This record gives sequence, C-alpha cells and structure tokens, in this order.
Amino acid sequence: MSVIDLVYPARGGGVPLDHGYALLSALSHRLPGLHERQDVGIFNLRGTRASGKSLLVGHGTLRVRCPAETLPVWLP
Repeated sequence: MSVIDLVYPARGGGVPLDHGYALLSALSHRLPGLHERQDVGIFNLRGTRASGKSLLVGHGTLRVRCPAETLPVWLP
C-alpha cells in the first residue's frame, strides 16, 4: 500500500495547543467515517506558539497521511 502526505495551508487565528481531538472531530464532520479509519493520520496543526496555551495558525499547515487510493476524498 502506497502512503502519501498531503499538506494544506491553515488560515485563521489561534487554536488551543491541545487541539488534536477537536481537529479530528471537525474533519470527521466533513468526511463521515474518518473517525473510524485506522489507515489515516491527522497531524496537529503547525503554526507559531502564542502566549499561554494557544497556537497561531495564520500561515500554518495541516498534514494528513493517507493511502494513495484515498486521494480523491481529500481533494477540494
């Protein structure tokens, strides 16, 4: 099985540093069945750490690791 990494630009303000489950939940809302998949990896957002417990994602990225055959699901 071929695996690919997809990188999307992340735009916006601040998110909590511990945002992993909220991110997975938001993506699962748009892509039903994602939550149960064992072959897809959702990486935490990349950005600039702000004061306190937040991350600024103004010019950050979202990285998804998935099987190559699922690529059409991830394209806009």
